[in-house]
Amino acid sequence: MEAATATRRPFTFRLPQGPKLQLLNLTTFFIVVNLTLDYPNALWHVLLTVGLTGALDAVASRYRFGGWRIPWPSLVGALGATLVIQGYTVWTYVLLAVIMVGSKHLIRWRGRHLFNPNNLAMAVLLLLGSGSLFSAAGARIGVVDWGGALQAFLLMFFFGTVATTRVKRFDLAMMYFALLWSAYGAIALYQNLMHDAAWGVATVFHYAFNPLQVMIGLFAITDPATSPHSRLEKLLWALLLVLIGIPATLSGRIEAPVFALLIAAPQRHIISWLVNGRVTTLGPPVPMSRPTAVASGTTGLAATRVKEERR
Repeated sequence: MEAATATRRPFTFRLPQGPKLQLLNLTTFFIVVNLTLDYPNALWHVLLTVGLTGALDAVASRYRFGGWRIPWPSLVGALGATLVIQGYTVWTYVLLAVIMVGSKHLIRWRGRHLFNPNNLAMAVLLLLGSGSLFSAAGARIGVVDWGGALQAFLLMFFFGTVATTRVKRFDLAMMYFALLWSAYGAIALYQNLMHDAAWGVATVFHYAFNPLQVMIGLFAITDPATSPHSRLEKLLWALLLVLIGIPATLSGRIEAPVFALLIAAPQRHIISWLVNGRVTTLGPPVPMSRPTAVASGTTGLAATRVKEERR
C-alpha cells in the first residue's frame, strides 16, 4: 500500500561527469566531423582503436585492482587519438591501443602517471612514422587534416570548453591559448614590420588555431591526473608548453604540440617544487589494492586525486 501511494521523484536531466562527459563531447564532435568535414580515418579503424583500448585496459585493471569496470578515460583517449593520428595500415591503430594501455599501467611513479598515456602513444607513433624503417613498410603516420579548419576549430572549442569546465581545468586551457595566441600574434607583427614577410590571418590561423593545437589545449594538457593543481603552477606550465612548442612548430613540425607536452609533462613536478617548496603533484603513493581502499581510506580532494591517477 505504501509503495502504491509513494510519490515519484521528478525527472531531472544531469550531464555526466568527468571522462563520461568528455566521451560524450568527443563522440558528438566525431559524428559532426564525419558528416560535415573531410575526416580521413575509416570508421572501422576508429571502432577498432576504441574497442581494443577499452578491452586491454579492462583486463589490465581487472588484474591490478580486481573487479571489472568500464575504462572511461581510456575510451576518451582512444577516440581523441583517432581524431589526431592518421595511419595507413590497421597495425597503426593496434599499436596505438597497445602503447596507450601499456604506458598507463606500466610507466608510473609511486602509482601515478608520469606522462599522459594518450599523448605518449601519439608521440611514439609520430616518431615511428617519421622513421625510414616504418615508412618503408608502408606504415606512414601523420596528423589528421580535416579540412574546413575554422569550422573544426569552433566545434572542438565548444565541446572542449564544456569538458574542461566540468573538470575544473578551464583556467589552464585559457592560460595556454592566451599565451599561445599572443605569442603568434607578436611573431606575425614582427615578421610583417621587420622582414616584410606575408604573415596574414591565414598563416597565424594555420599555426595557432589548427585542430591539433585545440585538441592538445582542451583535452590533453587539461587531464586532471597529469596537470598541475594551483593557479600559478598552471600558468608556469602553460608558459613552458608554449615556449617548447612554438619553435618546433615554426620549423615545420605541425605535430610539435604533442612532443611539447611529452617533454613538459615531467617538468610539472619541478614547477610544483619551485612554487610550493615541495613536490605536491606526486603526493603520497597511490594504493595498488582494490578501488574500495580509496573510499575507505581517503576523503575530499585527496580522494579525487587518487581516483584521477588510477585512470
